[in-house]
Amino acid sequence: MNARTYRNYLLTILMVTLAFNYVDRLALGLLLQDIKADLELSDTQLGLLSGIAFALFYSIKGVPIARWADRGNRVTIIWVTTALWSAAVGLSGMAASFGALLLIRVVVAVGEAGCIPPAHSLIADYFNRAERPRAVAIYMLGGPLSAVFGYFIAGWLNELHGWRVTFMLLGLPGLALAALAFCTLREPRLTNATTRAVTAQLSMQAVFAQLYASRTFRHLLFAYSVIFFFSFGIGKWQPAFFIRSFGLTTGELGTWFALIWG
Repeated sequence: MNARTYRNYLLTILMVTLAFNYVDRLALGLLLQDIKADLELSDTQLGLLSGIAFALFYSIKGVPIARWADRGNRVTIIWVTTALWSAAVGLSGMAASFGALLLIRVVVAVGEAGCIPPAHSLIADYFNRAERPRAVAIYMLGGPLSAVFGYFIAGWLNELHGWRVTFMLLGLPGLALAALAFCTLREPRLTNATTRAVTAQLSMQAVFAQLYASRTFRHLLFAYSVIFFFSFGIGKWQPAFFIRSFGLTTGELGTWFALIWG
């Protein structure tokens, strides 16, 4: 495989991995009402499952994982964390209580936190500054792709087979992607001593100081925090709203959401 072909292959694998990284979150919103009925949970418990249990650990663990990506083997991070979150998503279907499902969602959050930082770092190594905007745009297509396919597939899987089987089936593609990344992706740092030396010189304190000194970064950080706070909160509860208020099934919702969001 020549260099250009490999770069395109790498970008495709990263994009598809990102899509399945998002699918679990979309599916959980569709399945909340069925989980509530099966495990006899309150809306407060559902909020913990879909909100703070995931967001807290996802955000906290994202920093050390990104730090690992600064210095370590990013391919290893990608396949290990992909395998971790995919296995945890599958285990979600076996949870018999709120406590068990809460713990599994924490593990999912830790695993999914390892998807984006090493991917952006690898893209920066394989694509120069002029090529990088397009490469990152292609990579971020994983988000809308997850909406198109994730809502539709999860909605109908749940309607036909129930939320437990849905989670189990949604975890399988990620395990295959983890194996594919392990077998076929390459870490350029293993053959590039210059890259290793440059990244090793930056201390955590220097990173925080440089970022905080940027007014633009501070504004972007605040803006994205507000955006995700509300968008993820709304997205998780929209399906339950339509199911409770208008009697829609998850298959119908998944189809409509795939069209609207996609």
